[in-house]
Amino acid sequence: MKQLTPEQFVQKLKNVIGQADTQFAFFLGAGCSASSGIPTAHALVKYYWFPRLRRLYGDDWIRKNMPHYDPQNPAAYFTDVVVNLFDTSAARQREIESLCDGRFPGFGYAALANLMSSHKGRFNVVLTTNFDDLAPDALYIYTQSRGLVIPHEGLAGFIDPARTDPMIVKLHGDLRLVPFSTPQQIQRLAHSVVENIRQVLQNRGLIFIGYGGNDPSIVNLLEELAPGQYLKHGVYWVSGQEPRGGIRYWLDKHEATWVENQDFDELMLLLSEEFSLPLPSHRGFDRFFERYRSRGHRAGFVPACRQSKSERNQERFVGIPGTDL
Repeated sequence: MKQLTPEQFVQKLKNVIGQADTQFAFFLGAGCSASSGIPTAHALVKYYWFPRLRRLYGDDWIRKNMPHYDPQNPAAYFTDVVVNLFDTSAARQREIESLCDGRFPGFGYAALANLMSSHKGRFNVVLTTNFDDLAPDALYIYTQSRGLVIPHEGLAGFIDPARTDPMIVKLHGDLRLVPFSTPQQIQRLAHSVVENIRQVLQNRGLIFIGYGGNDPSIVNLLEELAPGQYLKHGVYWVSGQEPRGGIRYWLDKHEATWVENQDFDELMLLLSEEFSLPLPSHRGFDRFFERYRSRGHRAGFVPACRQSKSERNQERFVGIPGTDL
């Protein structure tokens, strides 16, 4: 595959985006969420779920029922391990919720949110197989944008290629809405999802970040995108490892470029610097709470006794000679 360093990649992206009507979509995998506290599929299977499965059933059962398990590529067996360890959809959903709930979007997601909400419509689309809320939460926390989130295939009709505000499409569902975690669920996406994603990607480039490429449904979706008719601004595979499996053939067919980078936060830092993105600030929260206190006091909903000790002390000493208040 053609290769670029992360520094070359962000410089090329900056040069290309200067051309009229150039747009890109990000495809985020589990690797993007690791620095925010959610384990990758590789880590989950290798260090958590597969050892639990072995303790539960024993080595003889493993050899009989999962004879092809490869400890060098545990993420490829994500769904097989899930269905054997958690035998009901409710149990699978509880496990996924426990992994994702309460996680706070880290630096990489903050920078991504700023990039999505700036450069009107150039980087506004995120496609993801992740179940978590890190991308929409980052938009809410770090920017003035709220974004449109498509968490379920039943809302595929709202996937709008003409939209310029941030849009996040969860291709494998949401942690609270039947996340796709079985071999059957990840075989193929709904026809309505595929058709609308095809329209979104017709005139965009596609940037994979932190994705392993182990999902048949995603490979089937990508096979619907004929070279020359879709992804007119190129395909980039950002990962610490060269792609393999079914997605490798598709990437080669589309003459994709491999950007060797394992750290999502580091890549987004480079993009932040190259595009001069603003760093997150507490000022928006300060203004929000100041409006809350001001309106609450005027309406009588926040009495003086509810003020903080420092606020009450400040009022006591206002105007007294020798103080700085």
